Amino acid sequence: MKPRCCKVTYWSAILVFLSLPLVAQPIPGFLEGPLTDLDVVSRTARVNGVLMNIPPGTPIASPTVDLNALAASLGVDPLTLIGGDPLPGRTTPGFTGGTCLCAVEVDPATGVATATEMTLEPAENVILATVTAHNCVTPGCDPDDDPANELRVGGTLMDPNPDPRLTSDPATNRGFVVDLTLGNLAGVAAGGEGYFGVTGNLHLYTLELEGGVLVNAGVTEVSILRAQCRQRNGMGEWNVLGATHDPSTGEVTVRRGDTGEVLGTAPVVADPDDPAFGAYTFNAEVTGTCAGAVIVDFLTASATGDVDVRIDDPAAPPPPPGGGPADAIAIDRARFRADKGMIRVSGTVLPGGATPPAAVEVYVPGTDDGAGGCSGTLAGTATVDAVALDWDFRSNDGDFPTNPGTTCVASPNGGSAESDFTVD
Repeated sequence: MKPRCCKVTYWSAILVFLSLPLVAQPIPGFLEGPLTDLDVVSRTARVNGVLMNIPPGTPIASPTVDLNALAASLGVDPLTLIGGDPLPGRTTPGFTGGTCLCAVEVDPATGVATATEMTLEPAENVILATVTAHNCVTPGCDPDDDPANELRVGGTLMDPNPDPRLTSDPATNRGFVVDLTLGNLAGVAAGGEGYFGVTGNLHLYTLELEGGVLVNAGVTEVSILRAQCRQRNGMGEWNVLGATHDPSTGEVTVRRGDTGEVLGTAPVVADPDDPAFGAYTFNAEVTGTCAGAVIVDFLTASATGDVDVRIDDPAAPPPPPGGGPADAIAIDRARFRADKGMIRVSGTVLPGGATPPAAVEVYVPGTDDGAGGCSGTLAGTATVDAVALDWDFRSNDGDFPTNPGTTCVASPNGGSAESDFTVD
């Protein structure tokens, strides 16, 4: 199951805000419920009846697809995908009427909620049972491709979703892709997640099996089944578990997904339920922040996975170099040109000391780490005009084929700012 918006992170942030003196700054919140009253023109929608603004560039995803990137590739506004044609097996437009897991910021003066992250799904329907019928003549076993395809779990037909807004992941065993056309899966334990359609089928996001013939049988592979990180007391408490095959023993190396920094290693032992597979569990406390992605290396194989991050105590901003006040960064422009596959980020810097920085660092995608810096991928630097105190960063055409979503700009003197990209 894909990690979703981290509700607990936002509840932790709310507790932090409530412990601070009352100031006119946005308060983080969270909405989980049916999405209704979507208005593409005003860029608003309601969740549980709460009116919510949706600014351009807000990260929007389904359980398996980055809807911002899909919209950029199609040259359309992501909101048109949310409220477009009905998804297979549904009669309402797009994701309307489905569930929105929405992180928001609330203006304490007006009570207006503004979305900062949205994950959408028509419904969260799960079947945990055994395979009761198995006859697959094509790899995806989609009955819409060939009516001879039939894979039932607990008697319900599994119907892979071809819609580009919510495509199905391949069926897996311990995170490894299974060839559904081979072997006999009848009686095998299975778990299907998707949404129950009007035709009585389960329209799949994911299907996990405890058996089946692997597509890459005999080839070394490693998977990530769960990755979590809890940030507190200046430490990242990491928990990553997964599996291997060919071989089923050895050692994995775990790295941060943003910088590639090695977090540590963990032994791989043969899975007692099926010794053909190996299992590993990595637990470690590492100085610093958590990351949104993690990489696991095993011999010649590597896997990357999303991390479920919980931040218990956002780090206090460190003093800038020299002990002086930090610079103030303002991002005036963050634009993504879908037709050219390039970005432009520009803005100003207000020096905290007597001398402005020579340049600022631009991270894409990037996140303000709350400590006067940025995390993410360093795209380059932008020279600061010593008189005008402005800067302008432009990528080459083709560097960004899809909308990277966010950018963060940091000064070497301390001070940072984050912005979503708008799409031209």
